[in-house]
Amino acid sequence: MGVLLAFYLGKCIGSWPNSKETISAVEKDSGLKIPSDGKVVFTISDNVFMHGRLGQYTAISFNDKPEEFLSSNNFLSELPSDFQKQFLEGFESCYTIRREDVMDKFYPDFEGEDYYLYLENKSVFFVYDSDRKLLMVLSAVI
Repeated sequence: MGVLLAFYLGKCIGSWPNSKETISAVEKDSGLKIPSDGKVVFTISDNVFMHGRLGQYTAISFNDKPEEFLSSNNFLSELPSDFQKQFLEGFESCYTIRREDVMDKFYPDFEGEDYYLYLENKSVFFVYDSDRKLLMVLSAVI
């Protein structure tokens, strides 16, 4: 019973956004500097530390489209052919978070989004949706 409670609390605690710490973790995992006007609206993290990192899914909202961030980091404006498959495999690599843990409003539909970036050497996926002004980031444990 105690183990189940600890697991549940670990998942819940990992779901509360703390913008500064969460953005710092995204920046550390990816090596990219997130624009300062970004606000974390959703985050969930693995509660198991393996291979030197935690899996984490984060949604960051912006008041305006972060044009410089998207262009300077070479985001693609078309969905790469295997991006969605790799993204889902990234979710599967996480230990305690699953696709079902992320509300649809914070998850890409892979049709309406505008910009994509996969940092393969770091196993970090970025998807930006201009309509929602939302940057979705998956730090996988691949």
